[in-house]
Amino acid sequence: MKKIGATLVLLTLFLLSVDPASANTITYSGSYSGPTDVTNKLIPVQKFNPSLGTLLSATFALDAAMTTQAFATNDGDFYAGWDKLTYQFSLAGSGSYSDVSINASNAPIRIVGSGDPDGSFTIGEALRITGQPLWSQSGPNLSQAATFSKSTLADFIGIGEMSFFLTTLNQDTIYVAGNQTNGLPSPAPFGVSTSVLANVNVTYDFTPVPIPGAVWLMGSGLVGLVGLRRRFQN
Repeated sequence: MKKIGATLVLLTLFLLSVDPASANTITYSGSYSGPTDVTNKLIPVQKFNPSLGTLLSATFALDAAMTTQAFATNDGDFYAGWDKLTYQFSLAGSGSYSDVSINASNAPIRIVGSGDPDGSFTIGEALRITGQPLWSQSGPNLSQAATFSKSTLADFIGIGEMSFFLTTLNQDTIYVAGNQTNGLPSPAPFGVSTSVLANVNVTYDFTPVPIPGAVWLMGSGLVGLVGLRRRFQN
């Protein structure tokens, strides 16, 4: 009986010590993959479902990569390259999310590659940036780890999706040097292809709803132990 009594006390203390409101996080994403120079490309992201619990904060981030490739048919000795003059991303919320915006850009860079004689070649470079969220209502730039805690946090809650719009801009200057075996000053054909992959991530920090089933199960166990103890006493 002493063991049962001690077990009852321990289970009671455990039940009292359990915090049903520990914080959890969940992340939803939306993405776009395709050509650059898009304007207001829709990227939907899921809202926070209120059935999960109480929303405490939302962290909003844009992670984007722009990939550029040059390609040519070469039968001589030359090199090709380009200056990437402009490399910009912007993301704007729609409607009640217009207070959330992201702007990101990269400094001009130079990419140079050489082609092998009597063959075709492809050279490329993947550039990755992470945008800085801008809280336009209050002004300051927020780091990626910062959270939104103003009244507009309620706009993130609901069933369905939020709408955000991606705009990208890419400008290149192409140049080649050397000669093909037939004396032409540049390879033919020659071209550049640029694509972008952008991911919009919203991480929700929330207090989950307590699980009634688990509480009921622990309570039932305590009641069972009480009944067992009474049976031993009788």
